[in-house]
Amino acid sequence: MPPMPAEYHGDFVRGYFDGDGNVWYGFIHKNDRKNPLPTLLTRFTSGSKGLLQDIASVLHTSCGTGSRESIYRERAFRMQYSAHDSSKIYRFMYNRKMDLYLERKRVIFEKYLGT
Repeated sequence: MPPMPAEYHGDFVRGYFDGDGNVWYGFIHKNDRKNPLPTLLTRFTSGSKGLLQDIASVLHTSCGTGSRESIYRERAFRMQYSAHDSSKIYRFMYNRKMDLYLERKRVIFEKYLGT
């Protein structure tokens, strides 16, 4: 990750996410549950494992997400967060008024969060 003041980390992560990240909202069915559960998944993808480790460190330090290990899949590394951490990431990336983001990705977060 390029060096920058901590106040811009949320903006950097949001920009990276808009380019090489995705968010998914849907329902999963677990065998021990009667009804499907709504869930939210946030993923970051990169050819650089080091960059994903830096982003994971920023997310852990800045918004309290759990630590994540990136997994190599299909010629790239992927890092994934479940619903609880995804809501923290949402607040971190969209914590202030700004106009620079992909609306379609933000809408998926807000659909799950009910905002």
